[in-house]
Amino acid sequence: MRSPWSYYVAWYSFQMRRRQPNAVFRILSEDGRLDFEHTVANMLKLGTTGERLDALVAALPRNYTNTGLNLPGFALEPIRASGQGFYSYLYRYLYDAPGVMHIRRLDRLKEEWLPMLIAVGQPVSSAMREHMDAAAAARSPEESSYEGYYGDTLRELVAERDAEIITRHGFRFGE
Repeated sequence: MRSPWSYYVAWYSFQMRRRQPNAVFRILSEDGRLDFEHTVANMLKLGTTGERLDALVAALPRNYTNTGLNLPGFALEPIRASGQGFYSYLYRYLYDAPGVMHIRRLDRLKEEWLPMLIAVGQPVSSAMREHMDAAAAARSPEESSYEGYYGDTLRELVAERDAEIITRHGFRFGE
């Protein structure tokens, strides 16, 4: 999983590049008129003020669609008054279920991928090891470029609303 700060930048950047952004982006960014900070602040406020939540719940599909975010309106409704950031809400929605989960930090995945495969009983070939060793030595620019998107206020709002994930996985801004 990504750090929450990285997630919001990746989500916003992806939606901005799309010819038809999803309903979440359209509503929270006022159809692309709002910048990153204002759009993400709206996203983080869904769990507290719910100012845009009614419009968002109405715009999302009524049922699961197996496309895109695949988040029907009724499934987002429980974020209301939760105090959670959108990413924390998605995390709980997707991963807080019975069973064994092997969740790893994206920024450490190159180093942790093979040990995770071995832990779940997946054979690891020498070719896989060589490939991962080479990949671990390379670091793509987008892995460390999210910091410039944040002012102090938004950085702290993410830290507050996504504190559970930040603490659980040991994330720090700029890491």
